[in-house]
Amino acid sequence: MDVHLPRSGAGGQPVGARVCLLLAALAVLACVYLLVSPLERPTSQGPPFDCGTALSEPSGEFGGAVCGDINLRRQLQAGAVGLAAIVLAGGGWLAFGPAWRRRAQGPPFEDDANGAPAEREHDGRGR
Repeated sequence: MDVHLPRSGAGGQPVGARVCLLLAALAVLACVYLLVSPLERPTSQGPPFDCGTALSEPSGEFGGAVCGDINLRRQLQAGAVGLAAIVLAGGGWLAFGPAWRRRAQGPPFEDDANGAPAEREHDGRGR
């Protein structure tokens, strides 16, 4: 019976790389949300004015005058979050390395017929 955990994670990626890729995926979702979420400018009287989204600016000169540069600011926020996602994914991959670049951490586990760790004989040559 093998009770030892595998040395590498799912897909051959180390745990640190998988965590970085997960955080980068969440940052990509936040970037998409920032791009498509509706923007509104509060007014002093009446309901808030609809300014579109970061991808679609308000229609007409009046809408542009009321909203100002709110769309551009949201585009820059989404770009910063998207850039952070790229840096996080790339940095995690570079820091923890791909599966083919890693070495084994130690000797492989060997169990005898009863499931207990087997004693290995050393022949003086490191084997």
